[in-house]
Amino acid sequence: MAGGQALAEMLKVNKTLAALQLESNGIDVDGTIAIAEALKINNILTDLNLKENSLSDEGALALADALKENRALNCLGNLSPPSPPPPPPPPTPHHNQSHD
Repeated sequence: MAGGQALAEMLKVNKTLAALQLESNGIDVDGTIAIAEALKINNILTDLNLKENSLSDEGALALADALKENRALNCLGNLSPPSPPPPPPPPTPHHNQSHD
């Protein structure tokens, strides 16, 4: 069972955890959908941060659908996709000087 699915199973039975910071945890679309399904059941979690994970449009739609049923979640943290890698540095100019 992948991390997102395991967290989803925990959220289904959670009775105390109110905030969950999952930023940059490699949660993929399947994990996101599993978490969304768990949010339909969980009435304790009030703050969930999924920033910098690979949610995809499908995962975001699953979360939106879950929020129709979940009344406890007050803050669904930044759903931005993972940041792209930085651009490569510019090439270093080579000075080709001939010494005649």
